[in-house]
This record gives sequence, C-alpha cells and structure tokens, in this order.
Amino acid sequence: MFLITELDRRCSAIVPGATVLFVAFFTAHLQATDRIDYQRDIRPILASRCWHCHGPDANARQGNLRLDQSESALAPRAHTAAVVPGDAGASLLVQRIDSNDDDLRMPPPDQPRQLTTEEKSTLRRWVTEGGSFTRHWAFRPPSRPPVPEMTSSDWVRNEIDAFVLAELRQHGLQPSAEAERATLIRRLSLDLTGLPPSPEDVQLFLGDTHTD
Repeated sequence: MFLITELDRRCSAIVPGATVLFVAFFTAHLQATDRIDYQRDIRPILASRCWHCHGPDANARQGNLRLDQSESALAPRAHTAAVVPGDAGASLLVQRIDSNDDDLRMPPPDQPRQLTTEEKSTLRRWVTEGGSFTRHWAFRPPSRPPVPEMTSSDWVRNEIDAFVLAELRQHGLQPSAEAERATLIRRLSLDLTGLPPSPEDVQLFLGDTHTD
C-alpha cells in the first residue's frame, strides 16, 4: 500500500511538469516554423510600439514616416527604406530598433512603449521573410479556391467533402465512418435548437431516404 501511494505521489508531481514542458516545446516549435503573419504578429507590435509617432495621426507623426501604410514603409528615404523586403540589415526599421545609440534607437529610450527582445526578433523575421503588409481579411475580396480533385473515393459527395478529405489526407488521416441517421438527427437538433429531437421528428427523419 505504501509503495502504491508513493508511486501515485511521484506520478502526480511528474506528470504536470512533463505536460508543461511538452506544451512549451510544442509551442516554441510552432513559433519557430510558422511564417510570420502581418495581421497576427506584426500589426499589434507596430500599433502599440510605433504608430504613436509613425502612424495615422498627422499631428503626432515624426520623420514623415508611416508604419501603418506599406507605401510609406517601403518608400526609399535618404539612405534606405524603413522596410527593405528580404533584407533586415538594410532596413531602417531594424537598424533603429537594434541601435545602441540612444539618439538613434527606436522607440526612444524615454518612451514607455519599449520593444521586448521577442518583439524585435519577430520584426526581424518579418522583414527577412519579405516584410509583406497584408490587409485584414475583412477588407480582402473573397476568392473561391479550386476544389481538390479527389479520385477513387466514394466518400466525397460534394465540394465540401472534397476539401475535408484533402485536409485529412494531408495529415495522414482517414474519414470516420458515416454516423447512423438517428445520430445525425440528434446532432442536427442539438445544433439548431439546443434540444434533442422529439420521437416524432426522429421517426420522420429515419423514414426520409433523400440523400440531401
């Protein structure tokens, strides 16, 4: 009994720590392999750290530089552009955030909105990966992607199935078996009304043989 209790105690202490390490490693791996996304990773940094002096407010703007607009950020200046796509070392933005000169470093040392080491690294990666200024999805016209061609598959019945199957195959997964119709009507009713279907609705659905 003592050995079992001691083993339980040690496992209880080890498992949470191992879980934390796994999550931290997995998150770091994703952060290291995912490409930088302007809207997700860069815009929040620029908005909180840079736009006060280099944003849409003309009265507060410094150096006639806007970092909220690609036209201004990419435009050639006296020596170089603020953002030189693919070349972090040549970009004025990176030069300024990495400068050891208090007169050149941005944000200025006396400003409360200072960049963290991680934020500086993210900005460098963004410029190195191309420094793209993507618009928010709400302002981008929708585009219809091509429907994946799924040959030799009886599982695909419509275009949505083709997209689902393509994603499953990309991850080495197989589609689940088709649910029974009684299960389908229960899921549908819970999704639409939050309540299980009545016995009458179940029987009506089971008696309907239409595929759509």
